[in-house]
Amino acid sequence: MDTTDPAEETACRARLAALAAEWEEVETLKEGRCGLSRGVRLAEAAGLELVPAATLNCRTAEALTLWLRDDVIPAAERHLDMAPTGVMIGGSYVCRGRNGRRGARLSEHAFGNAADVGTLVFDEKAVQVKLRADDGNPKRAAFQKEIRAAACERFTTVLGPGTDLAHRNHLHLDLRQRKNGYRLCQ
Repeated sequence: MDTTDPAEETACRARLAALAAEWEEVETLKEGRCGLSRGVRLAEAAGLELVPAATLNCRTAEALTLWLRDDVIPAAERHLDMAPTGVMIGGSYVCRGRNGRRGARLSEHAFGNAADVGTLVFDEKAVQVKLRADDGNPKRAAFQKEIRAAACERFTTVLGPGTDLAHRNHLHLDLRQRKNGYRLCQ
């Protein structure tokens, strides 16, 4: 379960409001060893609709909103000459082991500390995170490379195409706390 300080939760919600994110409170979720207290259901971030809405802890919702606003949208405008209109969320809070394996160590999803981003929508067109960003479209490849690198600056774990089979078609973004500030960007 999340053990974030109530004062920090209040401050985080104020920051989300200042970012004009659309969200609602989520009642405490508890399933066995999994759980999320003081969570939010993020429906829109940086003007982008999240489908489905992502159930996250506030810190992760804030990081996702900042990544979309400050990194993804400008990179799309720079490399693709258009801005995204939506984000397809492949996963947020769900009680499960890592990579969906039974008996495995719990995933950060089990605490609302992770979001999976699989597709960005551009005026009814979709750009999926792909195994090979070098699909013959250098602009799309540069865009995907830039947003992944930016995610590595904002999140403590970034897994995606090329990491393993479980992450071949999306970016897994989480804020897992590790010893000595270790980050995992693959």
